[in-house]
This record gives sequence, C-alpha cells and structure tokens, in this order.
Amino acid sequence: MEEIYTIQEINNQDSTLLAQIDINAKHAVFKGHFPQRAVLPGVLQIEMIKTVLGDYFSNSYQLVNIKNAKYLNMILPDENQHLALEIKYNEIEENAIKVKAVLKAEGQVFLKFSGEFVAENE
Repeated sequence: MEEIYTIQEINNQDSTLLAQIDINAKHAVFKGHFPQRAVLPGVLQIEMIKTVLGDYFSNSYQLVNIKNAKYLNMILPDENQHLALEIKYNEIEENAIKVKAVLKAEGQVFLKFSGEFVAENE
C-alpha cells in the first residue's frame, strides 16, 4: 500500500526540526475519512511528529504524554498536499524527549501540539 504521507526533508536548527511533508491525496484512507470531504485524521498528524523524530534521531518513539493538542483547521488532502512541520524539542531524560510542534501550510496552522515521547530502542 502506498504511504499516506512522505517526508521530503528534515533540517535541524537549534533544537528545532523543520520537516517538509507531502500528503498522498489518493490514499485509500481518505475514502473512509470522510467520503464526501476527505480530511487527514488527527491521529495521523500526531503520527507525523513521531515519524519525523524517529527518522531524524534514527530511533523508534512511543508517545507517552499529550499535554496539549489543538486542531485549528482541517487538513484537506486535495487542497493541502504540502505541509511544514516544526518540532521544538529538548531531552528531559536519557531516552525521553519533550516536544512542541506546529503543523502548517502557507501560513495556515492545522495543529499545535505539546507532549512527550520515549525512545523504544536504546
């Protein structure tokens, strides 16, 4: 099955990851969520944060705490195929990372998130 999204690039600037992500608007998930007006599910938006962390740090992460998750606008795959994800992070323990993330496109903010992830493979 094709990927729902593809991470095009990740850059790190002063403990901030900047990722460019493309959405596959033709993916089957959008036929069921929702057929009349496809929307990227919120859980997949949080999954993007986890995936970018894992790709950049070459590790698998598990979400252990959501302090805040605000969905400010819907991501419509036919209109919002190119997303920017900004993740500010700091290590709070040897294998735990605290993050604040913003998912946006062309000045429109879709998700503001803060929480903690723990490395699964140390």
